Amino acid sequence: MLRKIKDKRVRYLIIGGVNTVVGFSVYPILYILLCPKYLNYFTTLVVSQLICISVAYVNTKKMVFMTKGGWGPEFLKFIGFHGIIIAANLILLPVMVDRFGINPIVAQTTYSFLIVVSSYGWHSKITFVERKNV
Repeated sequence: MLRKIKDKRVRYLIIGGVNTVVGFSVYPILYILLCPKYLNYFTTLVVSQLICISVAYVNTKKMVFMTKGGWGPEFLKFIGFHGIIIAANLILLPVMVDRFGINPIVAQTTYSFLIVVSSYGWHSKITFVERKNV
């Protein structure tokens, strides 16, 4: 069905909605299931980010940009963007939780909006640009 939608931006919004639901769901679910008995909120963040980034990459590649091949280079660019996002997240989440007393779920949900806003530009201009053979 998504292949019939020609505008990548529309497909991105739809898949972005799916990725957002996954992103907003994984951390709270893992937090409820694992914290504090098995993992702390910080380690849970790392695990949830690995899951969310992998799901988002496959969804975005296959259903939005529909690029052929390039799994390695594209994934590295995808990870590069999200690595920056995660690094900032790893710094800001403890500040929001420990310094300002914000609930970890609320803090992470708020931060996730930054990911949604900035990711289309990066992925459309850098990650999933098909190179023409010259």
